Amino acid sequence: MYAKRLGLGILTTMAAMTLAACDEGSSPTAPSVVAPRPLFARGGNGGNGGNGSNPNNVSTGVHITMLPSSMQLAVGGGGWFKVTLYDRRGSALPDNDGSLVWYGCTPADPAIQTCMGFLSIAPVYPNLRDAYVSALAAGTFTIWADDGAGHRVYSTVTVQ
Repeated sequence: MYAKRLGLGILTTMAAMTLAACDEGSSPTAPSVVAPRPLFARGGNGGNGGNGSNPNNVSTGVHITMLPSSMQLAVGGGGWFKVTLYDRRGSALPDNDGSLVWYGCTPADPAIQTCMGFLSIAPVYPNLRDAYVSALAAGTFTIWADDGAGHRVYSTVTVQ
């Protein structure tokens, strides 16, 4: 209840200042109303203010890898990609933890707008982190894998 009153008080004060500014016209002494900028505190996972003494605060960060980093295929051939997700401590997450990976493709040739008809990427059940890439036509492509949280890895596929 207190937070609602405080918010309403701030809103009322801001409205009063805006009305006062409008009443004074366009005089150079009219007060300008600027919304206050929020302040955000940074912490280290709740321990010691983020000074590094918390063993849970590991700076490696979440990341993903995809192997191989490049692949050469013949038309009609295929190959496997393996994606591994890592936690904040740098430990690999198990393949069956339920995390999803999204795959995509971008042609290296700007004249080609899509990989459709050139490559086929098929995640493999049950883990969906392994993907089989089938080469349908010649070209160079960038395969990407994304964990849905902004972490993306790339690999180059050349089909001859």
